[in-house]
Amino acid sequence: PLIELTGNAGDATADTHNDIPKLLVVNNDGTVNARFLRNSAFDPNTTSSSHFTGRGYLIYGLASPQGALAVSNVSSVIPGKTPNPATSTNIAFDNGTTRVTDASVVKANSFQITLNTNQVNLLGTYRDRPADGDNALIKLDGGVDLNGNGVVDNTTPNTPQYGFENFTGTHSPGYFNVNGNGTYAQTLDATQLADGYHYVTVRAFRHREDGGPGIFADFKQVIYLDRNKPISIVTSLSPIVAGINQNQRLTVDSVDQLADNVHVFFDKPASLTDTQVLALVGSGSQSNQLDTYTWTKDMTALTSGNHVATVVTYKPDGNYNVQRFPGLFTATIFGAGLGDINHDGGYTVADVEAFKLLFNSLNTRFDAAADFTADGLIDQQDVSLFGLKLHQVGADTATINDFNAFAATVPEPCGLLIVAGMTIVLRRKRDRSVSSK
Repeated sequence: PLIELTGNAGDATADTHNDIPKLLVVNNDGTVNARFLRNSAFDPNTTSSSHFTGRGYLIYGLASPQGALAVSNVSSVIPGKTPNPATSTNIAFDNGTTRVTDASVVKANSFQITLNTNQVNLLGTYRDRPADGDNALIKLDGGVDLNGNGVVDNTTPNTPQYGFENFTGTHSPGYFNVNGNGTYAQTLDATQLADGYHYVTVRAFRHREDGGPGIFADFKQVIYLDRNKPISIVTSLSPIVAGINQNQRLTVDSVDQLADNVHVFFDKPASLTDTQVLALVGSGSQSNQLDTYTWTKDMTALTSGNHVATVVTYKPDGNYNVQRFPGLFTATIFGAGLGDINHDGGYTVADVEAFKLLFNSLNTRFDAAADFTADGLIDQQDVSLFGLKLHQVGADTATINDFNAFAATVPEPCGLLIVAGMTIVLRRKRDRSVSSK
């Protein structure tokens, strides 16, 4: 039995009279009784006019196995999209850039690929047992050892089996089963595979006893493996225009090359939870995709100090990662630097008072000029270094006295004070006396 493979036979446009056979049975003498299409077909609504179809051809061949491919441990599905077509006013259509196929998301450490083939009855009536199939093979991407024997099983070039693995889990061909149904299953170790897109092909073969070339059907599935959070890294913070340091561009790279979108915030406090950061995501935090795996975010009017960037990276399935990158130093026209908390160019009581608010907020507030240690926190270590800074810049007595009074209330590991504008002392938490050096 030979079936028509192009779909022209029985098509309402090409075969308007529906008199082209979809199935041919080869006669004992090797011939077939066939009727062929013209390139022009009669209009189905009339008998006197015709229209050009260009589909005056047919291809008949042996039937291949039929069935369905299934994937286990699928947590969600990334739906495919339809590309927007080109128009007379918009030639920048997205054909070739839009993923049209659904992708099954797998987050588990393993998943199973199963092909279930079914008994083949051509056109619903003609039993074609060889089409039930006698073997199936599986391939991931360009060819990977999936069954754990250390090698790719089929490596003969220019064969239908090249790059495919044997099913070592379940291998039950329909041709050898009474009901004609078959099952092939293989469990894959996801821990041995990289996160991201993977492409599964299961190739099922028709049973042949005449030594002819392989007749097969491919069953395909796109897998998006997502066992880990996406990882990004800040590669630079540099002036957008050379010499104008207050306007800077942050560049972020997707380390695992899985980022689908990136949002950036500057100088958010360390106390924010991931949930709170996600609630802030919007058009204002959207970064610009510079290249496939590179994103940028511009900030203007930055003050002097150690800034911190909070980066939210998304994968195509919605998985995200919130990362905080401290220590992004800038020296700009706004502020004298670390310790100039109010950014007015000097070191006064106002800076001490502003620092107190930051420190006592328990990191619910942040200012780049107060983060002396460049760790994204305002803590005891910053208190110590703030005192040293006031000493170095020769702050006035009122400023130093205000700082000393504040520092005396701060528990260890601070302990560094300025006495009379020049003396550094050490203080223990349990021993509040001070000794001069």
